[in-house]
Amino acid sequence: MPSATAAGRHKASAPEPTVASSKAQYEKELRTLLASKAQIDGGSSLTQLTAQFRLVRNAITFLFFAGFFAPLIQFLLEPYSAVLGPVWGPLITESLTVVPIVLLAAAAAADSPEGVKVPLLPKFLADALPGMGLWGLFTAFENLARDYVLRFAGRSQALARRAHGGPRAVATSASRGASAGATRLLIDCVESNTGYVVLQSISGGFRVMRCDHSLLGGEYTDESVPGRIVAEPIYGVLAMQEAVRLIQTGEAVPGDKANALVIGLGIGTTPSALVAHGIDTTVVEIDPVVHAFAKKYYQLRENKVPVLSDAGRYTKKLADDATGARFDYIVHDVFTGGAETIDIFTLEFLQQLHTLLKPHGAIAILARTTPATSLCPGPRAIVRTIDAVFIFCEFAAHGGSDFTNMVIFCKKTPGALAFRAAADKDRLDSSAGREFLEPTHAQKSSSWLLWPVRYFSLPLVACTTGVS
Repeated sequence: MPSATAAGRHKASAPEPTVASSKAQYEKELRTLLASKAQIDGGSSLTQLTAQFRLVRNAITFLFFAGFFAPLIQFLLEPYSAVLGPVWGPLITESLTVVPIVLLAAAAAADSPEGVKVPLLPKFLADALPGMGLWGLFTAFENLARDYVLRFAGRSQALARRAHGGPRAVATSASRGASAGATRLLIDCVESNTGYVVLQSISGGFRVMRCDHSLLGGEYTDESVPGRIVAEPIYGVLAMQEAVRLIQTGEAVPGDKANALVIGLGIGTTPSALVAHGIDTTVVEIDPVVHAFAKKYYQLRENKVPVLSDAGRYTKKLADDATGARFDYIVHDVFTGGAETIDIFTLEFLQQLHTLLKPHGAIAILARTTPATSLCPGPRAIVRTIDAVFIFCEFAAHGGSDFTNMVIFCKKTPGALAFRAAADKDRLDSSAGREFLEPTHAQKSSSWLLWPVRYFSLPLVACTTGVS
């Protein structure tokens, strides 16, 4: 009995659980549970970020290889540029080089912010914020880089020398702002299928148009001489091309009965003059922007719908058609200082022009040349090809300088090539016509090929850079 009583007293003296102790125990267990969950979530997030990093790293690796092999792909595709043509060639080349780089760069930029947690924000905003921040960072650096280049690039000797080796276009808006009040004013520019076409008006009194670093032509804008029939070109050689009408072929054709084919529009100096003489003139121009600029900003005259197409395809179609158009005059004016399409100087193309020329017709081919370039294989091959097709040719230089523009005049009838004297109506009341219409410094092609013999000391760098 006593022992039982003692046990009962001991049991009765044990403390009863209180509400406070139960709450403390619950909070402890809850903290333990939350800590475990956070550890699990943290491990999961880390795993996601690791996988995301690997994905971005793979995209960057592929991006590196795409950029590394792009020049090699362009080099391998270059021999096929003539076969692919001016439309499919750039499309295929850029699809295999530029497009992969753009897509991989976009993929890497889009994947990099994935998995980033932004707390204390609604889900729709938290999901979009990393991408928005990345875009804002890109825009900020783009603006900073542009401001830096415009402000300090001109002072850099390295960039100034690099500009001569690889000119780059400046942003249109920045150019307009910088040129306001200056001697040069950028009027219009468009990225076209043959290059970056820019139109400039210079306060000195003339306006020029260029495609990349090739000057397509220009004219004086002096309005003090009203009533001009045609505009005054800044290049006298453009007026010299009109002398194709003066070649004596044994059969004189009245202007209103003649027709002409002009390959390469430029600003329209030569076709406008031919139209002014009443000649039905067909213009073939591959670049629609060049035609649009010539019509909008220059005094372009037209009496036939222009052919905005590749000259090679157009002439082949006409030459293959026995009942197709044939021409009294042909002007070949696409030999610019920037880049030439090899197709239009091949034997096949010149033979097509020979077919399109009437028996008593004449052709003028514009060439930019120097004593140095006549040592180069390219110009010499072109001259020999022209000589082989037309046989009866002469070269007329624009001035007596060794570095000059030249026009190659040819005819189909046998005999020495001669020009009739130009009348006042032939000059169209033009200062350039009065000074340059009648060819001077004429010579045979064989003389031109021997011309550089006394200039062997000249550097042959002109073979690659071209002098225009």
